[in-house]
Amino acid sequence: LWRYSNIVEAQRQIIFSRRMDILKGNEDYYSFSRLAPKEYKAALKHLDGEVLIKIQRYLSLYHIDRCWADYLAELNYIREGIHLVNIGGRNPLEEYVKIVNEAYKELNSRIENEITKTYKEIDFSRENLDYIKARIKGPASTWTYQITDNPFSDDLGLLLANERNIPYALLGGLLMFPLVISGLIYTKLKKNKHIK
Repeated sequence: LWRYSNIVEAQRQIIFSRRMDILKGNEDYYSFSRLAPKEYKAALKHLDGEVLIKIQRYLSLYHIDRCWADYLAELNYIREGIHLVNIGGRNPLEEYVKIVNEAYKELNSRIENEITKTYKEIDFSRENLDYIKARIKGPASTWTYQITDNPFSDDLGLLLANERNIPYALLGGLLMFPLVISGLIYTKLKKNKHIK
């Protein structure tokens, strides 16, 4: 299980590091002057550069948090069904890594797009920092998750579900059939009081 969570943990550390850089003012990955240079120049006519940097930080952190929460929800959905690829003979971990890496690339571009979209919607000639903060609400919750690629109760179930072992699973089912029928008959007879 750690192999699954290790992938997401590495991504979380990257996002966390980026957030900390933005909070400390060391680096700004989502600079308005780069994302929307035309709007940035127009905003400078109405607001001081320091105020724009505060707005930039606020919007960046908001969208990073919101997109990260959405990303974790998406990963939760993926984890719910990743075990099914095992039935198809594929390795759940390999498939999970492919899907998560692609989703992470999309996460980074989504963060940038959301920041740019929100920035372009702001009318800096009429809105101040407090009003902008009031319009944007942070995520209401955080995600925790459990990871498993074994939907079966034990390793035997997982072993029998592998496509290479289907003949063994069928043989096991055929051998168990008489026992199940005998158990059902016994239960019915006991219920009807034929057996004490």
